[in-house]
Amino acid sequence: MLNYHKKENITLLLINMKHLLTLILLFSILISTPIIAQNTREDSTKKEKNLQFIGIPNIANNKVFGWGGGANVGAFYKLNKADSISPPSMSFVQGMYFQNETWWLALLQENYFKQDKFRSRILLFTTNVNFQFFTDELLPQLPSTVVPYSTRTSSIQASFSTKIFKDAFLGPIYTYGKNNFSFDNDALNKLLELRNIGDFTTSGIGLTFDYDSRDNIFSTSKGMYLNLYSLSYFDAIGSDADFTGLYGEYSYFYSIKKNMILASKANAATLFGDVPFVEENVMGFGGTRFQDLRGYNKGQFRGNQIYMVQAELRWRFYKNWGANFYYGMGTVFTAGQNVPFLPAGGVGLRYKASKQYNINVGIDAAWGKDDNGIYFLIGEAF
Repeated sequence: MLNYHKKENITLLLINMKHLLTLILLFSILISTPIIAQNTREDSTKKEKNLQFIGIPNIANNKVFGWGGGANVGAFYKLNKADSISPPSMSFVQGMYFQNETWWLALLQENYFKQDKFRSRILLFTTNVNFQFFTDELLPQLPSTVVPYSTRTSSIQASFSTKIFKDAFLGPIYTYGKNNFSFDNDALNKLLELRNIGDFTTSGIGLTFDYDSRDNIFSTSKGMYLNLYSLSYFDAIGSDADFTGLYGEYSYFYSIKKNMILASKANAATLFGDVPFVEENVMGFGGTRFQDLRGYNKGQFRGNQIYMVQAELRWRFYKNWGANFYYGMGTVFTAGQNVPFLPAGGVGLRYKASKQYNINVGIDAAWGKDDNGIYFLIGEAF
């Protein structure tokens, strides 16, 4: 005999599966439309064109944001057609709008030039996020409560690196953001003033190091990628909060056979000092720092430290079509708090939109601990 909660979980699972099947069908129709047809025609010609556009509508459902829609559009090209070593440079735009009036617009520019001796990256984004947090760790003396909050942010992050030896790059990184944060509850706004809530500016500078032996940055079949960087925020460069962030990412790719790849990734981030509330690590809402575990969206798990590992089997089962099978685990916490175990897993569908640059478009469905998510991608999750 099933109890009420088990029945409710089964009902939610059936509803989610219904949404997933609908989205997979929609995705199959969308990739057959003219939005990527230009690339298909280009790939079939003997002389390949340098500039390729790839676009995919983005439909999402989030337990906090509700249903949302938008688009991912990317332009891929060589800055110098004669440069056979540098990866393609990329101009990428993503816009999203959700039922609860959360929205964001992001522009990413990545350049690879001079036979891959130099790399640069500029990310601009503006967003209004109506999110939530759980009071369990922040106010342990009170019953667990979900508290809505709003954040308006406009930010820029820029880096420039130069090759220091084979496959290794080093250079400066800088980030600047204008933030406005508020709770829906006036009493909580007064109670939590000491946590840097309200109008404030973040300005941080640091170093970034990359080691990149991947055979293709968009759809890797072999090689590894290591990225380590630090950001220090302090008053002398215009930051209202003084703190430091250390970030690390390592990915390894192994080709099991011609049509099957095992991809793995580990992430770590830790923050020290007077860390603003909105700069804390949130599982499932990593923003510009790095890709979180897919399957978390509610904002329930947050803290100054975050660690995660994940693996993905990528199988090209028919011509340009592929499937991904994913599993990961992680944790996020602040020193002195509980350390949760957070597993995640999911499946995905891929279609090769550009043979010239080996770029896929895809959809993933993932499940976490009492949470889930659906993701549209250009390229891979990592």
